[in-house]
Amino acid sequence: MVTGLSHVFLLVSDLARSVHFYRQLLERAPASADARHARFELGQVLLTLHEDLAPAELLAWKVDAVPERRGWGVYLTFPTDDLEQAHKKLVEIGAKILTTPRGTPWGTRMFLVKDPDGYLLELSERR
Repeated sequence: MVTGLSHVFLLVSDLARSVHFYRQLLERAPASADARHARFELGQVLLTLHEDLAPAELLAWKVDAVPERRGWGVYLTFPTDDLEQAHKKLVEIGAKILTTPRGTPWGTRMFLVKDPDGYLLELSERR
């Protein structure tokens, strides 16, 4: 039986670029890293950025080749205690901001941004 979510694993096209982006977003260094991956600890959930798999790895793991539109269908939500500051920081680093901070009918304030590979991120805070 499934008991929760422990890990999010994103394949990225440029590991150094993605690590730089997530270090700034998460305001922390990776808990572990090597030439092919970086792992961030986010409470109970781990976020691993991994460089794209080599053709032999794709076959061994039975993973589809990199899609033409990376990030489609993936949506990660990051809570924050200062939404305006998070928005300002991401604007300053040149992130692709999709929406400005706004209220939602479900009781949060949020905005949307894309990471360097096009993965959709929501930053939100409770009202």
